[in-house]
Amino acid sequence: MNIARYIAVALMLCMLAGLVAIPAYSPGQLLVKTSHDLQIKGDKTGLSSFDAYLANYGPKSISRIQGMPGNRYFLVQLSQMPDLGQLKSLSFPGIEYMEPNYLRRLHSNPNDPMYPRQLHELSSIPQAWTYTTGNPQIIVGVIDSGLLLTHPDIANNVYYNVAEIPDNGIDDDGNGYIDDYCGWDFVHAPEMSDIALGDYLDPDNDVTDENYHGTHVSGIIGASGNNGIGVSGVCWSVSLMPLRAGFRTTGDGYLQDDDAAAAIIYAADNGCNVLNMSWGDPNYSAIIADACDYAYSKGVILVASSGNTPGPVISYPAKLSNVISVGSVNSAKVPSTFSSYGHDLDLVAPGEMVLSTYKDSGEDMYMELSGTSMSAPYVAGSIALLLSLVPGLSPAEVRGRLLSATDDIGDPGNDLKTGHGLLNARKLIENLNPPFVEITSPIDQSGVSGTVEIRGSVYGEDFARYTLMYRSISNPNMSNWLDAREHTAQPVYHTSEVVNGRLGEFYIPPDLEEGSYMLRIQYHKLQNNLVKYHYYRAVNIDRSGPVLREEELSGFSRYDRANLRYYISAGFNEPVYAELDIYGVGGYSYRLYGGTADSTQVWALPESVPQGPISIRITATNLANLISQSQVYENFMNVQYRSIPAHGYAYQSIGRARVPLNRWVDFNGNGIAEYVAMDIPVAGYGQVYAYEPHNDQHLQTNWFRDNFWPLDFGNTYQEGLEMLLIKNDTAHLWETPGGMQYPDADSVLWHDPGITGGIMTDYDGNNSTDILLVKNLPTERVVQIYSRNSAGLMAVRNTLNNTSATNLRNNFVPTVIVDRLDFDNHNDILTSDTDGDVMVFEVMSATVDSLIWHHRMPVGNTYQLGVGDFDGNGNRDFVVGGYNSDILNPNLTFWYFEAFTADSDNHFVSMGNVMFNNVTSQNAIVIMDMDGDGKDEIVLGISPSLYILKYIDGALEPVFMGDSSANYRLASYRNDAGKAFVIANYPVSPDSLMAVQWSLDTPFAGTPTPVNFTAAPLDESRARLSWIPQAAQYYNVYRKTGDDPAVLLSTITGTEFVDTDLQVGLTYSYAVTAYNESYNPPESLSSPWINVVPKIPPSVLSITMVGDRELRLLFNQEIPARFLNPGHYSVSPLLGKPQSVNGLAQTHGVQLRFRNAIPAIDSLFLLHLEGIYGSTGVPILQSDYTFSYTPDYTPPQIVETTVTEDKKSVIISFSEEIAPTSASYLGNYSLSTPANDPDNLITGVIVDSQSVIVSLLHKLKYSDQAYYIRVENLSDLSGNTISPQYNLARFALRDIKDLSQIKVYPNPISTNEHSELVFLNFPGGKKGRIAIYSATGSLIFKSDIGPFNPDNNRITWRWNLKNNNGRRVSSGVYYYLIEMDDERTKGKIAVIN
Repeated sequence: MNIARYIAVALMLCMLAGLVAIPAYSPGQLLVKTSHDLQIKGDKTGLSSFDAYLANYGPKSISRIQGMPGNRYFLVQLSQMPDLGQLKSLSFPGIEYMEPNYLRRLHSNPNDPMYPRQLHELSSIPQAWTYTTGNPQIIVGVIDSGLLLTHPDIANNVYYNVAEIPDNGIDDDGNGYIDDYCGWDFVHAPEMSDIALGDYLDPDNDVTDENYHGTHVSGIIGASGNNGIGVSGVCWSVSLMPLRAGFRTTGDGYLQDDDAAAAIIYAADNGCNVLNMSWGDPNYSAIIADACDYAYSKGVILVASSGNTPGPVISYPAKLSNVISVGSVNSAKVPSTFSSYGHDLDLVAPGEMVLSTYKDSGEDMYMELSGTSMSAPYVAGSIALLLSLVPGLSPAEVRGRLLSATDDIGDPGNDLKTGHGLLNARKLIENLNPPFVEITSPIDQSGVSGTVEIRGSVYGEDFARYTLMYRSISNPNMSNWLDAREHTAQPVYHTSEVVNGRLGEFYIPPDLEEGSYMLRIQYHKLQNNLVKYHYYRAVNIDRSGPVLREEELSGFSRYDRANLRYYISAGFNEPVYAELDIYGVGGYSYRLYGGTADSTQVWALPESVPQGPISIRITATNLANLISQSQVYENFMNVQYRSIPAHGYAYQSIGRARVPLNRWVDFNGNGIAEYVAMDIPVAGYGQVYAYEPHNDQHLQTNWFRDNFWPLDFGNTYQEGLEMLLIKNDTAHLWETPGGMQYPDADSVLWHDPGITGGIMTDYDGNNSTDILLVKNLPTERVVQIYSRNSAGLMAVRNTLNNTSATNLRNNFVPTVIVDRLDFDNHNDILTSDTDGDVMVFEVMSATVDSLIWHHRMPVGNTYQLGVGDFDGNGNRDFVVGGYNSDILNPNLTFWYFEAFTADSDNHFVSMGNVMFNNVTSQNAIVIMDMDGDGKDEIVLGISPSLYILKYIDGALEPVFMGDSSANYRLASYRNDAGKAFVIANYPVSPDSLMAVQWSLDTPFAGTPTPVNFTAAPLDESRARLSWIPQAAQYYNVYRKTGDDPAVLLSTITGTEFVDTDLQVGLTYSYAVTAYNESYNPPESLSSPWINVVPKIPPSVLSITMVGDRELRLLFNQEIPARFLNPGHYSVSPLLGKPQSVNGLAQTHGVQLRFRNAIPAIDSLFLLHLEGIYGSTGVPILQSDYTFSYTPDYTPPQIVETTVTEDKKSVIISFSEEIAPTSASYLGNYSLSTPANDPDNLITGVIVDSQSVIVSLLHKLKYSDQAYYIRVENLSDLSGNTISPQYNLARFALRDIKDLSQIKVYPNPISTNEHSELVFLNFPGGKKGRIAIYSATGSLIFKSDIGPFNPDNNRITWRWNLKNNNGRRVSSGVYYYLIEMDDERTKGKIAVIN
C-alpha cells in the first residue's frame, strides 16, 4: 500500500471518527417500573393512559426484566424514541418511573446484566477498575445478619478458613472456635424470644442470613463482577468473611452488643483487613468501643453506617474516632433525607435504591434497598480495592487516603451533611501522598478531670499547618469551635509536623463546665486551603466524684423460679463502677461488685445471706477515676425468704406441644367449642390444626394444610366464618367456603402486608366486625383499623399512632385488646410498645378515638397484656408485663408485671407489681378464674416456669409455680362441669415437649415445704444443697439420676447437705421435704427439683498481654456470658478493674481492657477473679493468678517487599527480627500467582535477621496482576505471631522502561468468551498513541493512551473490540501500532466472533 495513501486514509478515518458520537442510550428502549405487580400481555401493560402514550411510538414488545423482584420492572421496545425532555416531565397512574436504557461508559466493562441499574459511577468505581478489580487475598469481614453462601453472585467470593476442616468437631487451627470454616454465628439471644425469629439461640458455624440484610450489604462490597449474571460488587475479587451477629425479629433486625463485640475481636484475630458494620445505635457502648479499639490497634480498617435518623445524631460505632463513618446520597449526589449527619461524619456514598444481592433463589435474588447500611459497604469495597494494590496500609493511612480524595459536593470543604465529601474510588487509588493525622492520647470517650496533653501525629507532603480546637457536645449553647488552649474562636496555628509526639493540650480551666466535648485536629494543605482534613476525639470532663441519689436507693425482691431473691439498686448522677458492702447481724459481711459503667447499679444479694436486717455501704468510681463512698445505711433491708408453692394445681397430658390461640369457636356445630393451634415451629411458622377438648383428650378435628400464625376469628362479610392469620409478615383473611366447616386457604378474601399482630372485633359498637392490625409503616408501627365499606371492600377506617417519647422507633407490640376498662359506655383499646409505654385509647366512633391514658413502665418489651376482674368487684382490670435484658449484667435481666384498675373515668391506678428472673424463650399470658372464687387469676407461661398470680390483700401474689416451656401462647377454657383449665407446654426432657392442661388440685394440708431450697455443684464430684429451717423434726433429701426414679439420699436434721462421689457431666436432680408428725400427712410436698451437673472447676489456662491496655484470659471451659462484667476482675497494683470485658474463643476466654496502660514494672501483677462460675455453676477453683509485664507484645509485620535483580527471588522485610525456626519453614509461605504464571512456586527460604529471601521456581513474568505471598505462623524473638493484617507481601515486575515488554492477551480472542483485549506492561510516566488496522491496512481504531503508573498498577490499556464508530469489529486479523516518545512497537491480533 502506498504510504501517502495510508496516511491520507488514516487521517480521513480519524476525522470521521471524531464526527460520530456513540449514543447515550439504547435506541428505542425504555426502562419502566410500575407501582404494583403486572401481568404483561403482548405490547400492552393494561394501564390505559400509559398504553395510549406508548401507542404514539410504535410499541414492539414489553418484557419483564429478569432477576428484578416481583413483576414491576419492564423493558419496553419502541419503534421510535420519545423526546427525552418531555419524558422527564410525564407521569402516569401505575407508573413509578420510566427512563431510557442508558449506555454507561466503562473503563472495565462488566457483562453483568443489571450493572446499568447500579450506582457505581457516582463514586468513580468503574474508573478504579482500570487499576484493579480486587484480589481474594484481601479479607473483608461483614458483621451483619449473616450471608447466603450459595448466592450465585457471591459464592465465588466467600471467605473459607482452609486451616479448619468443616464439621469434624475439632478446633483445627487452634483459634478457640470449633469448625469455623466460613466465619461464625455469634448470636446468643434466648432472652429476646418474644420478638426473635429463626436462629437466635446458640452460637455456631451456621452463618445463614435469614433477613437478607447481610447478603445485600455483602453484594455491594463483593458480588462477583463480569460473571454474566446479576450485579457487580465494588470489589470483584475479594474474600467476604460472614460474621453473623444480627437476628431476625417480628419487626427490624437487631444485634446485641456482646455478640457484635465478640465478632469484632474475632475479625481482628482471624485476618480481616476491612470490617463493615452497617448497624448502630445513638447510645455509646463501652464494650463495642473497646472491641473497635482492639481491632484498630491490630490494623483492621473499620467502616460503619452513620445511621438512618434524620438529624445530627450519628450512631455508634460510626461515631467512634477510629471508625470511618459513612452517610448516604441519592443518585443526584444530594444527601439522603434519612441520613444521619454531624461534625464527625467522615464521608458519604450512594445509599438510595441500591441494587444488590438479596435472596439466593426465586425472583427476589436482587433487591433495591435504601439506607446508610448500603453506603458503608461502598466505602468498605473501595478500601478493599486499594488494599489489593497496597496491602499493609495502616487504618490511619487508609483514612488519610480516603478522606483527602473525595468529591466535594456540599459546602466548600468539610461540612455537616457530607463530611469530607463523596467517595471517589479512583482518586482513592491515585492518592499516593495523603495527609496522616492520628490522636493516640487521650483515648476516645475517656474521662478527664484537668488539662490533658494531646499526643499523636500530623504530617504530609502538602502539610502547611494544623489547628487543635474543641466544642461542647452536651451543651448546645457551646457549639462553636474554640481553640483548645486559648478558648478563642481564632485558632492557634501549629506549623511544625509531628510524628508520634505532642500535638498540644486541651487546657481545662476551673470554670469550664463538666460534660462531653469533641476535640478536632484540622489539617491545612499548602494548596487549596478550602479542602481540610479533620480528625475527631471525644472526652468527658469530670472534676467531682460521683453523687449517690438517695431517692434512687432501694431494695426489692424478685422470684428466681420458686425462691424469693433480694436486690439493691442505686442511682448516680453519672456512669460509675460501684461496689456494695453488706453487714449483717452477728458480724458477717459481703462485698458485691456492680456491672459495667452505668448510672444505675443493681446488685443481687447472695443466697447465703442469712435472714434478718442488713446494713449497706456503697463505693462508686466514675469514668475520670474519681471515687466517692456513701455512709453506712443501718438496717436498710429485712431479708425474709419465701418460696412459691409447687402444689395446688396439677396437669394432664393432651398430646404434642402446640401454640394455642385463645379463641373458641364451634366450627363443626356439635355444641363443643374448638380452638386452633400451631405446631411448635422449627423456623417461621408451624402446621395448624383445630382441636376439641374431651375430658383429658383433645381430639384433632381439622388440619388447615398450611403453615401460619392464627390471629382471630370473626365475620366481616356476613357469609362463612373468617380466620385472620399471618404468613410472611402479611395478614390474610380466609373465609369458610359454602358447604365447608373450616376456613380454607383457597378462599382468601383479603390480605395486607407488614403486619405483626391483630384481632377481629366490633371495636366501635356498631354490631359489625372490624379488623385491628398492628402494621409496620416506613417511619412507625401503627394500629390500623379496617372495616367493610358500602361496596363491601375492606378499607382503613382509623389509625392509632404512638406519640410517646422514644429514643428509637415507636413500635406497638403485636397484642391489641378491646374491652371496656373504665366507667363510661365506650370501648377502650389497650396496647403498649417496646419502649414500655402502656396506652389506652377510647373509641368515640368508627373514625374518632382519643388517647385517654398513658403510663411508662419501668421496663420495655411490654409484650404481655391481659384483661380480667382480678379483685372480684365486677369491673375490668388489666395487667401489663415486660422485661429488661442485659446479658452483661444478669441483675438487670428480669420480668416485671403490674396490674391496673380504673379509679375514675379515663384514669387507672396500680394494683401492685411482681418481678421474676429467667428471661428466656417464648412466653405468654392468659387470664382465667382458676379456683372459681369470682376473682380472675393471672397465668404466666414464662419459661421455664408457669406461675399463677392472685390478687390478695392489695398485692399480686404468686400462689403456684410449675414447669413450662416454649409457650408462644396460652389458652384457657371451662368444661361443662365448670372446671377451669389452662393449655400450656411442659418440658418432658431438655429436647422434648408435650402439651398439657393445668387445673385446680386438692389442697395440701400437711407439713409446709422447705423454703429457699438451693442446689449447686461444687466441683466434678460434689453438690451442695441448702434451705431455710422450717417447723420440721427432720428433712428428707431425694435425688434422681436421668430417668431413674427418685431415691431417698439422706435424712438429716440440719439445713445443709453435701452429696459426694458424683460422676462428672451427669445430670442429677435434687429435692427436699420436711417431716413433722404433728401434721397430716407428716411429710411435706417436695421442693422444686433442681438439676445439678458436676464439672471440673473453671481455671485460667493463660494470661497474655495483647495490647498496651488489654489482657487476654483463656479458661479451661466455657464461661457464661454474665461474666462479661468488669466487676468480676481486678488487677493490682495500679490497674484495678477493667473498663470492659469482651468474650472470645467460643466463650472460653475473655479480653480485659483497662482505662490506663499496663505499667512496665519488674514485680508480678496479681489478677483476682471474684464470683466466677462455670457453665453449670461450679465455682472457680483458684481466685488469684500472677503474671508479669510483657515488654514485647507487638506482632511482627511485613514492611517491604523487593524483587531481586535476577527476578527469581523476593526479599520480604519485617518490622523486627524474626525467629529463624518459624521463618525457615516452607509451609508458612503460600504463593498466589498471576494467570499467566500458574506453575511458579516457592522452592526455598533463607532467613536473614529481619528479612527472608524467598526463592521461586522460575523468573517472575510481567503481568497486570500481582504476585502475593502470605506469611503465617512466623513469630518474633518474643514469640508473637505475625499480624494477620500485615502478613501479605505483594510484588510485581515494575522496572518497565520501554515498549519491549508489551503483552497482548487473550490472543487470539474469542468474543464468545471475552469482551476486551488487554495490552499490558506499559512504561510508567509516558503518554502515547495506539492505532489498530485491518488486514488490508484500513485504520479501525485510534486513541491516545497513558500516562501509566506502575505504583498503583496502572500499566494496562483495554480495547473493547469496537471501531471508532462504536461497532463491533468482524472476525479477522488486525495489526496494532503503539507509539511512545520516539519508540514504536507493533504486533498482530486475531479476532474470532
